[in-house]
Amino acid sequence: MQKKKHFLLGFNLIVLSLLLTACGFHLRGPVELPLEYRSVYVEEKGGLGLLKRELTEQLGYSTAAVAVEKAKADVIIRILSESRDTRTLSLSRGGKSIQLELTYLVHFDVLDREGNVLLADQKLEMVRDYYNDQTDVIGKSNEQALIYKEMESRMANLLLRRVRAVLTD
Repeated sequence: MQKKKHFLLGFNLIVLSLLLTACGFHLRGPVELPLEYRSVYVEEKGGLGLLKRELTEQLGYSTAAVAVEKAKADVIIRILSESRDTRTLSLSRGGKSIQLELTYLVHFDVLDREGNVLLADQKLEMVRDYYNDQTDVIGKSNEQALIYKEMESRMANLLLRRVRAVLTD
């Protein structure tokens, strides 16, 4: 009986993995840019510097090279502005915020090496809300920083996917 359960479990796992691959599912890896756009320069016109760092890190995982000089880049991603905001969604009876909304907003554009606009002024916004437990203030401030870090990572990935979509057209 025990062998039969193990066999069925193994069989079901194999069938599930085959179904997932058959439908085209795969884990999201680094964003790969077309071969003719392998050198990317990230320019920060106005921002916090957080997205530039994250973009540089994610480009390092891909086959694209991060250009040190703007003149040597095939593609220039300009971060025009970057901002974070925190808004209170609900208050406790004592008047302290118990639910917060975190917003991360980025404006950017993309140019080719000649300065032609490939992607005009774009706005990306992410919003997350979370419960702010007032009995664990230190832990919650760490959680807020972690949520912002995750938002930066996802924003960089989304931005690179937009760039790839424009470059492959």
